[in-house]
Amino acid sequence: MGGRGTVAGGAGLGEHVSEPDKRLPGPAEQRAVDSLRRDGLAILRFDELIGDRELWARLAEDVRAFASIAEERVQARGEAGSNRVKVKADGRRKVKKSQFILRASAIQGPCQPHELVRYALCDPLLAISNAYLGLESKLTYVDKWYTVPTPKGAERTKSQRWHRDHIDPHILKAFTYFSDVDADAGALEYVRGSALGGPYGHLWASSKAEHYPPEGELERVVPPSACVRADGAVGTIVLCDTGGFHRGGFGRKPRITANFTYVSPAALAESRTERRFETDDAMLTDLSPAGRFALT
Repeated sequence: MGGRGTVAGGAGLGEHVSEPDKRLPGPAEQRAVDSLRRDGLAILRFDELIGDRELWARLAEDVRAFASIAEERVQARGEAGSNRVKVKADGRRKVKKSQFILRASAIQGPCQPHELVRYALCDPLLAISNAYLGLESKLTYVDKWYTVPTPKGAERTKSQRWHRDHIDPHILKAFTYFSDVDADAGALEYVRGSALGGPYGHLWASSKAEHYPPEGELERVVPPSACVRADGAVGTIVLCDTGGFHRGGFGRKPRITANFTYVSPAALAESRTERRFETDDAMLTDLSPAGRFALT
């Protein structure tokens, strides 16, 4: 693919981890795993993978309520003084990550709605994460994000720069779009083949300190054809190994997503990460064995 475009499609300490079921439930899951293994990125549709319109309606209703609160916060913040953006001596504007991403966990509290957590633990998503990671995975992050437009003249900061996540050799993140996401909405950008084992998997990968390459250096060694943008309409699911190089884009309109993270049991057992959402014991009822394992 030339230029930018879109792409189709160890056990914890003291914890026994069984081999994941190698059989995938359907062709959509298999295509997603194949794309992840090849590129580190897979893009598909909620209707294709999940196919539950009632679940989507409940999820969308919950997201609309969160987005309404987030929009009120953005409006109040703007009236308070242009997002309190710091202007540097060279005229560039520096924006803190908390200023361009509003999280439901920060607004509504860390206890996420049962429907959202059950969606993160549904059989198709767990089948993909377990097959791709090669073990029974743990769910460590569930949240909703409202990403605000980037002020004019702002410089790339934090996750808007090319970087790798470092808590695990392979980290699977799932982004579900509840708004249309393209370049104007700051769609995720990804370097195909930059996850561990890929042709660019060795670049700036030897230490945590190197996971943010110097500005302009990645573009010098990675061809433009390897860089893709995860555009998609409402209902798109983007699956991404964030152990590979990725960054958030600069948006001129809001981006609304639900975000999940799946890692190995060792990442939790060795305190390389922690579960960053709350739930209750009622969530364990009616879950599959893989779902119970991922949540406990």
